[in-house]
Amino acid sequence: MLNPEIDFSKVAQEYNSEGLSVIDNFLDLKTVKSIRDYALYSGIKEDLRTGYYTINFKPQGNWTPELDSIVRDLKVKIPSVCGQFLRGWSFVYDEECDGVSIHADPVNTNLNFWVTPEDCISDFRKNGLIIWKSTPKKGWSYNDYNTSNDEQRKKIYEYLAESGAEKVNIKYKFNRAILFNSQMFHKTNGVKTKPGKENSRVNYTFLFGEDMSEDRNKPIM
Repeated sequence: MLNPEIDFSKVAQEYNSEGLSVIDNFLDLKTVKSIRDYALYSGIKEDLRTGYYTINFKPQGNWTPELDSIVRDLKVKIPSVCGQFLRGWSFVYDEECDGVSIHADPVNTNLNFWVTPEDCISDFRKNGLIIWKSTPKKGWSYNDYNTSNDEQRKKIYEYLAESGAEKVNIKYKFNRAILFNSQMFHKTNGVKTKPGKENSRVNYTFLFGEDMSEDRNKPIM
């Protein structure tokens, strides 16, 4: 499952010092193919959004043995980073779309990993991930920093610009994983793949740690 050559002590050190760590050659290729095929061909489509659909994962439900193993192994390898598993998704995107819009999550750690071969990608300027090293503004509630409202998203971009937040553009690469502080703002860097379902961009996102979303109207202190 997990690549045995990954230095997880280095991953934890990078995460704790920089707020993120990029891991290449994350999984063995058999596992990558299996979970990619599951997202593409299982027939499960739970959340239908503009430009993509998701399969949703909770601690109980919709698991494949491979996905269960990834979560269990990470909790053993880096328990300080990947603590309690909260929820996750697989995302399957249209041939061309914006992807997931800018937001932050009320949890500790986000694991985002990419399972689409590079020969399916038509524009490598897109398909990656943008992370801003900034958490939500004090006084903002969940609906301020995790929103579908265009006006509020504009306020997020204005806040990031005014605060001079560092912007990290992580380029797409097959079998790449990114662990980062999910309270930092992030978004998909657009999507553009070759035509055909078999070329669809597929990524998985798992959230770990403490869930701070119970009171969604409570402002950040």
